[in-house]
Amino acid sequence: MEIEINKNRSFTACLRDARNFLIDHIETFAKKIWIPALILSAMIALCGILRLPNLALHNWGILHPWTSWIVQTIIYLGTLVAEIFYYSVVFNAANGHGLKKNLWRYLQLFLVSICVDIVLIAVCWGIKSLLTLIGGHALSHIANTTIFSLYILVCAALFLIIIVPMSYVAPKYMMDHDAKWKNFFKNFTVGFHRWSMLFLTGLLLALIMGLIMLVLSIPAIVLIFAQVSSQMGQFMGDPANLPGYFPYLTFIVFTLTTLLFTGIMVYAIMTFIYVYGSIETREKNKKEMTTKYDEKN
Repeated sequence: MEIEINKNRSFTACLRDARNFLIDHIETFAKKIWIPALILSAMIALCGILRLPNLALHNWGILHPWTSWIVQTIIYLGTLVAEIFYYSVVFNAANGHGLKKNLWRYLQLFLVSICVDIVLIAVCWGIKSLLTLIGGHALSHIANTTIFSLYILVCAALFLIIIVPMSYVAPKYMMDHDAKWKNFFKNFTVGFHRWSMLFLTGLLLALIMGLIMLVLSIPAIVLIFAQVSSQMGQFMGDPANLPGYFPYLTFIVFTLTTLLFTGIMVYAIMTFIYVYGSIETREKNKKEMTTKYDEKN
């Protein structure tokens, strides 16, 4: 399964070629990733069930606090491990570098992403603290609202400025066999220079995937509303009106829905792999043209 990514493409061409590639190799991809995808989907489904309002489960947790804490910790950590394993398998299917290498590389990428998120949160918290000193009761309600709105805009801008170039750094590190973290800032700069292409790709992907996910989520949304409605009645003293098989039905529907989501995520990953290849080609052509120009002069 060979991927021709080293070609100058527009972001719409990357979306199209990623789609065509997955359609042509859907059986191969499915065979390689369905088990990790199913495990991840089941773990996410369990996390979702834990977050739903459930009076009986809440009361059981109060009676067995340590057991409840251990079970939740196992589920959340298991979900994290399943996520790392799943994306490692997906990238291995794309680059063929071997599962061990991809697992190690994705783990590093995951940790670096967490560090970037921590820095972003720290900066936003610092800005909030500064604006709190500026604002306060001394200013009018309109002034405080304006300051808060500016804070939201600044944080959103920082998020986009930092996260968008990371969508180039991530596939480069996973696809380029010789990529090193010591070149992180150099690669980040390349991604920043290609910010508009990366942003437009991400925006269009978000619109497409958001619409598809919304449709696929309808059965799960119906079950969530049924659970919430039932629990609200129980809190007011009404008897439970859901059948005994409802928790099992919820788990199955959540798992299948998430399984479909993981398949859609493969399309997103492949799209940004094509974007990475296009940026690499443009950077190479730019370097060659600069070299030729310098030689002539």
